[in-house]
Amino acid sequence: MSISELFETLMLACFSLGWYWSIFAMICTGRPYGKSLVFVCFTVLGYCLGLSAHLIDWSDGEPLSYLVFMYGLNLGVTLVDLGLLWVLSQRPDAAVVLSEQALSDKTDNFNKVERSAVAVPQARYLANQVMYLSPDTASH
Repeated sequence: MSISELFETLMLACFSLGWYWSIFAMICTGRPYGKSLVFVCFTVLGYCLGLSAHLIDWSDGEPLSYLVFMYGLNLGVTLVDLGLLWVLSQRPDAAVVLSEQALSDKTDNFNKVERSAVAVPQARYLANQVMYLSPDTASH
């Protein structure tokens, strides 16, 4: 095993753990929070391409890499995630929950901008008041 194969294995293992966590979270909540069908579809495509690359190398006479197993495992787990995402997003309440989440995110971002827009001028005003009231400036 080369060092590059080791790193590729570790990368795939980390991705695999991420997919397991995603599936666990969706099963626990029953909701596809923050998930995108397009993203998961592109990820499935990426795993198919990685698997194909190793199978092409094998068909060219190179030994079959154990990474084929890792790509296959991740492809399978990602397909489970895709299926679960599809099923949960088809529920009647999913659109409401996702739109409420998007509205909440926009409101949170607006509130952050609004607070900073108000806080900066207030801080400048207070800093100027302190400067005018300080004993050093009053004696001059």
